[in-house]
Amino acid sequence: DRDVGLVGTSYWKVKVETEKKYDNNKTSEDIKDGKSPSGNNNFAVMDPQNTPLKVQANFMSKVNTTLQIGLISLGIAGEISFVV
Repeated sequence: DRDVGLVGTSYWKVKVETEKKYDNNKTSEDIKDGKSPSGNNNFAVMDPQNTPLKVQANFMSKVNTTLQIGLISLGIAGEISFVV
């Protein structure tokens, strides 16, 4: 349930920010025609190359991921009798 909410909210936020980006880049002719700058009314909301939002991992999240993968690896290796 929580995951569906997170994905839905993320999609909505990206859609709102993408529409703002297109609205800011419209020319007066685009506004008159009701078109986006690319020439059509359809644009990809979840297009990673054109979204105005970027996600960048900070150092702590990288350390956390490394520790989690290491812990899982040790747990798997512990199941093998000649490793321990």
